[in-house]
Amino acid sequence: MTPTPETDERSGFQDPRSRSDFLPQHYPRANGKEAPPIDAAAQNDRIVLEFLAVYYELNSESSRLLEVRKRPDSQQRSEAERERLQAIEKMLVLRDGLEDRYAPFGVIAEPSISDCMQVKCNNNPK
Repeated sequence: MTPTPETDERSGFQDPRSRSDFLPQHYPRANGKEAPPIDAAAQNDRIVLEFLAVYYELNSESSRLLEVRKRPDSQQRSEAERERLQAIEKMLVLRDGLEDRYAPFGVIAEPSISDCMQVKCNNNPK
């Protein structure tokens, strides 16, 4: 078996469930199941947790964007919308980096989308 790259330290990964501002409604499921525990040691579990963290951030930013778009049109709304879209773009870049990093090892993460939220991350090591 080909070893996968180190997780956590190199990627700067932090499980959002350990943060005080964690919103569980934004945390996706993994392969249709609950996520591995925060302290999971298995390498595949750690990779799954990295993807779930990025999708959590995407969901959180998407939710913030939807809230901004409920505001009446104004210069402030346009600026806030641009900031939210830039934050989403940053998360997409991080997600793409994870995909690029783990794809050579057969890891594929495909989100299931519902109401603009990544509700499930299908992480399939090959």
